[in-house]
Amino acid sequence: LAGQSLHHASLEGAVSIKVGESFALRTEVADYDVKDRRVVAPGEASIEGKGFKVEGSGLTYDVDSETLTIAHDVRCTFQPN
Repeated sequence: LAGQSLHHASLEGAVSIKVGESFALRTEVADYDVKDRRVVAPGEASIEGKGFKVEGSGLTYDVDSETLTIAHDVRCTFQPN
């Protein structure tokens, strides 16, 4: 792919995206739009970090604003440090 640019990436099968040292996103299918710098996982997804786990479906992560949204069936678990 030398000399070509990537505009979009589709990931499938036990997708895990680590976001710094803070948390990781996990899902079976995710799409990354390079121009918009946005990850979209339309199905079931989870976000897991130190002391918490959030699950649901319809995840969107905006890389620039560091904003995560889960649109449906949200479930949260918090554990004390």
